[in-house]
Amino acid sequence: MEDLNHLLFNLNPTPLWLFEYDALKKPNDSTITEHLKNLSIKKVNQAALDLYEADSHWVLENNLHQVIPEDSIQAIKQSINQVFSEQKYAEIETVNYTLKGKKIDVLLRFTPAKENNPCILLSTIDISHYKSLVKENRRLAKLPEANPDVIVMMSCKEKVKYINPAGKKAIESDKLSSVLDILPDNFSKRTCFECQNENEIKRNYTKNNKNYLMKIHPFPDEQECMITLSDITEYTHLQEEKKLLAKAFERNHQPLIMTNENGHIIKVNAAVEKIYGYTLEELLGKNTSILNPGREVYRDLGYSEEEYEKLFSSLWKNIRDPKIGQWEGVVINQTKDGSLKWVELMVSTVFDEEMNIKNFIAMPVDVSKKMNETAETKIGLYKALADLAEMRDQETGNHMKRVGLFSQIMAQKYNQPTKFCNDIKVFAPLHDVGKVGIGDNILLAERKLTADEYEKMKEHTIYGYEILKDKTELAMAAQIALSHHENYDGSGYPYGIEGKDIPLAAHITSLADVYDALRSRRPYKEPWSHEAAVKEISSLAGTKFCPELIERFKSVEYKFNRIYEKLK
Repeated sequence: MEDLNHLLFNLNPTPLWLFEYDALKKPNDSTITEHLKNLSIKKVNQAALDLYEADSHWVLENNLHQVIPEDSIQAIKQSINQVFSEQKYAEIETVNYTLKGKKIDVLLRFTPAKENNPCILLSTIDISHYKSLVKENRRLAKLPEANPDVIVMMSCKEKVKYINPAGKKAIESDKLSSVLDILPDNFSKRTCFECQNENEIKRNYTKNNKNYLMKIHPFPDEQECMITLSDITEYTHLQEEKKLLAKAFERNHQPLIMTNENGHIIKVNAAVEKIYGYTLEELLGKNTSILNPGREVYRDLGYSEEEYEKLFSSLWKNIRDPKIGQWEGVVINQTKDGSLKWVELMVSTVFDEEMNIKNFIAMPVDVSKKMNETAETKIGLYKALADLAEMRDQETGNHMKRVGLFSQIMAQKYNQPTKFCNDIKVFAPLHDVGKVGIGDNILLAERKLTADEYEKMKEHTIYGYEILKDKTELAMAAQIALSHHENYDGSGYPYGIEGKDIPLAAHITSLADVYDALRSRRPYKEPWSHEAAVKEISSLAGTKFCPELIERFKSVEYKFNRIYEKLK
């Protein structure tokens, strides 16, 4: 019989302990460690070992101080004393720990055991799940009270059983029946069969100039439903505004590009395709760098590395600064087919309420035509200025044109940026513009000038520089006017500078002018042949001209001859 009882004890699914106890003599022990010295485990079943993650009851007995927290000992002592003194069971809810440190909520039931020695049978029930459910239910019970939406519990007979504080505030009444004032007008006419399922029912409606989203959660078995009313008036207005803005965005004739904070495109309108040739699908998700032709293109069009860096660093700095949030400037963009456009760009930043960046909106305006027209107008003015100098100097228009073309060829041979090559073509003809300040008696003399007259003639370089200086766009022209008579060995004028101190544009123009002068008829000489002019210029390497300049000239001199023959 004893073996059978032992077997049943071990097989019981409820964690069971059998304690021998000798603590009555020391009822005032205050520490769990001291108190547990009087408590020894006689038997413990497998369910208890599993619950407390123990290998044996010996391990469990030696580590009871880990299982039972200090603040539980007084309640346990009282329960044990009650079992021995009154010979009836006692139970408490408390917290235990497994030997691996896991916290468990338990119900401990103490029962006097029919043994010769004072013993207690302890049944342990894990109520952790139950406690969590109770806690969750309490939390859920509080949710309607704190919910800003209107929550109503209503019977199928339209009897309002409950309304939360937000609902009472919305109807401005404590009367539950008043909730009908904010429900749809036809709510009372609804058919109940729609509630005969457990699916949520949603509906939007307008009442008292407010927009609501109504959700009905049916409970068919209880003949009840829970109604949640959300005031979506502001949301509805925002959605309407969003639709209007989206329509305005799409229909705007001004190209608009919206990106995220990293510059990746999330939206464009139809006008963007007209300016860049890309469709929305081709741009979506791409970085705006797809429109940037790159550093080399900017370099060719006259931007230095420093200017390029400054342009884009100022853009990103300004649009990321909450105090500024926008940037305006002119940039160069590239279309889908690779063509270039000058773009006047304005970028604005959209910040959220915490001033975090949400989006960037870019508004590009194609100003290529305007830029080209402006450039052509300026070129026309420069040519007019060059023509003025020609009239004073009795030079032909073709002379100035040829000098510009010769200079452009040499600049290209030096692999200079496109803008440099284009500019020198325009500005080289202005090299003698300072002659407008030289008197006719010197400028038009058909004889050899006296020493004083020659010194006066030299001043045309200073006059030309004074005319052109302090104008940023004419910086190259001013250099050419001042230094086109400087020689590589320092023997030139007006300042006798030498070598690489001579601006490249001025040195190139000097060679182009000498070649054309040698090939042209003058009152004091006959025109030279191309071969004789090349030979003469080559002989000046190291004195008047830089040897490197002469070597580059020799590789393109045939182009000089071709241009001269065509425009003589």
